[in-house]
Parts: sequence; C-alpha cells; structure tokens
Amino acid sequence: MASSNNHQKFPIVWIYADDNGESHFGLFHITMQDNGNIGHLSQVIPMTGMIFRETPADYNYSWHNAPRRQFIVNINADVEITVSDGETKVIRQGEVMFLEDTTGKGHCSKSVDNKPRLSLFLSVNDDYIVPFGKK
Repeated sequence: MASSNNHQKFPIVWIYADDNGESHFGLFHITMQDNGNIGHLSQVIPMTGMIFRETPADYNYSWHNAPRRQFIVNINADVEITVSDGETKVIRQGEVMFLEDTTGKGHCSKSVDNKPRLSLFLSVNDDYIVPFGKK
C-alpha cells in the first residue's frame, strides 16, 4: 500500500471498456485516512448488494461481461484474467478488483493452479465514480 503523510492508498485493479468496447486493465487507489489506533479507513462506499461465490478448481469462463459494476475480493486463491486488448494478469488472493466492463468485448477468467476460489462480489450504485485511475 502506498502512503503519503497521514493517508494510505489501497490499490484496486480496474477492468473497464473504452468507447470502442475494448476492455483494459487499469489501476486506481482508494484513499484512507489515519484513524489512530484502529488504523486507516476509507470513506464509506455505498453498495447495492453482496454475493458470496465459490468457483471450481477447473473454472475457465470464456469471454463475458461483468453483470454489474462491482468490486470483487479474492479470498483464498488467485484468478487469471485476460482483457480484450490481449493483456493477462493474475489477481492474487486478497487483492481487490473493480469490474465495469458491462458492455463491449468483456474479459476471460480462469482458475490458477487448479484451485477452487472463494470470492466476494460487492455491487455499487450506478453513480459510483472511480477515483482518478491510471488507464
């Protein structure tokens, strides 16, 4: 986690579609404020729902769009994701993604090391604005 003064920045892997429908990876950070003994906290991000998910060890899902704008937290295993511009990344257990490629060409995802994966999906309001990220 990056820090500056009394702020911490929590990294979020971002998957988005451009105006031509091509999906890409990006990165943005959630700023957190120093809250003393309890550590650093972000502002509350309103959510519309939460889904618990388990994917099988042989999970390999071809091209698809995110069904909604959502954060995904990998709990216990990694996932490999390929976006339509050809880039592939392994998102490690404990990392957080934000998916908003709800239209366009989408992305592919598959299990890593033949491990089942637990993840948590956190849907956001339509008016959630991604903090300035690196596209």
